[in-house]
Amino acid sequence: MEDNNTTKWTPEENKLFENALAVHDKDTPDRWHRVAEMIPGKTVGDVMKQYKELEDDVCNIEAGLIPVPGYNTPTSPFTLDWVNSSGYDGFKGSGKRSPLARATEHERKKGVPWTEEEHK
Repeated sequence: MEDNNTTKWTPEENKLFENALAVHDKDTPDRWHRVAEMIPGKTVGDVMKQYKELEDDVCNIEAGLIPVPGYNTPTSPFTLDWVNSSGYDGFKGSGKRSPLARATEHERKKGVPWTEEEHK
């Protein structure tokens, strides 16, 4: 197995790696060779090491060993303020349809009813 301990992965290479894993799942013959072929400059050893690190990261996240980043910190460029802006209620719903939706539904009900034959 080839291995280069100093190999750094760029965001672009990580995206290629992600796509390669989506194309070549665990049942693909010669999986690591095929994944490496999709990422210029990476060896079979590089992609196997990257996958092992990814597995370790996922295990640590699932075990709660890696904190979830705080998106509402003053230094973070990400906020969730849009969720709380007026006029937007997120995924909450009252379970009721708006008057416009009811009017559209009412219009659909107008028309010629099906014949008995069409209904069958």
